[in-house]
Amino acid sequence: PLVDRRLRKALALATNKKEIVDHVVRLGNPVADTFVPRDQIRGYRSPRGLGFAPEQARALLAEAGYPDGQGLPVIEFFYNTGFNQEAIAQAIKRIWERELNIRVQLVGKETKTFAEDKTMHRFMVARGGWFGDYLDPTTFLDLFRSESGHNSAGFKDEKYDGMLNEAGREINPGKRMDMLTEAERYLVEEQAPVVPIHTYVLV
Repeated sequence: PLVDRRLRKALALATNKKEIVDHVVRLGNPVADTFVPRDQIRGYRSPRGLGFAPEQARALLAEAGYPDGQGLPVIEFFYNTGFNQEAIAQAIKRIWERELNIRVQLVGKETKTFAEDKTMHRFMVARGGWFGDYLDPTTFLDLFRSESGHNSAGFKDEKYDGMLNEAGREINPGKRMDMLTEAERYLVEEQAPVVPIHTYVLV
């Protein structure tokens, strides 16, 4: 069912990230409504992203054919055990079940098996994390290119690929950054293959 972007957006909009950050993570992590960490890359303006909007989420769920969650198969949430990931997964389960009236089953595996299954796309919804390798939005945005080896979500969108390719050909730095902002807006706000939760902090 997650091939329907309306359902993906519903899950994103129903996720109360502040609740997770304040009551589960508790390390002072900033809530993330965008995929590229906000205000961390000079010259890059983040799009608005998707915040917590449960009413809109429920409307999208109904539009996708699952009013009040009826008829939707169980959503399996795949996560790696350890490092407080189980507590975060349990929080997401509670939030989605509360806000959307859907059923969520948690599937936890040790790190090696988890990584193998993610690489082979053997999951429905899975947790993820990423540290940028260099100070440019593409260190994050390239993860969702159709042919990226790090695209564990298996997300394929010709328009998104084209937007990144076009930005890659742009020689004006400011215009290039604007084009990447639009690519991220399209990725996060329209297609929603990822639900950003929080930005990592060093403690």
